[in-house]
Amino acid sequence: MNMTQVKEVVTGVLSERFARNGYTSADVKVEEDFDGEEIIRVTVHLARPVENIDELYESVGEIRERLQQEGDKRFVFLNQDFPGADDFGGEDEEFGHGMH
Repeated sequence: MNMTQVKEVVTGVLSERFARNGYTSADVKVEEDFDGEEIIRVTVHLARPVENIDELYESVGEIRERLQQEGDKRFVFLNQDFPGADDFGGEDEEFGHGMH
């Protein structure tokens, strides 16, 4: 899939799932992991954090499922960004920012 198609899938899923959290946008980038494989790194921008970690896992699963239906097998890594997100200082990384 090209980047435009990937972004359409990602933003479609995230805007639907996180509207109640004040979804504003998502940054979608292709990067390489430590093995040199391509991954899709997504940062979702929200007005309020997603507090239920299962919702983040489920959104990654839905994005991957939709991408795989189109033949794209890259892993998806999801981070959330919201006002005050930097205040966590990385101490609550399991909850605050990253999902894959």
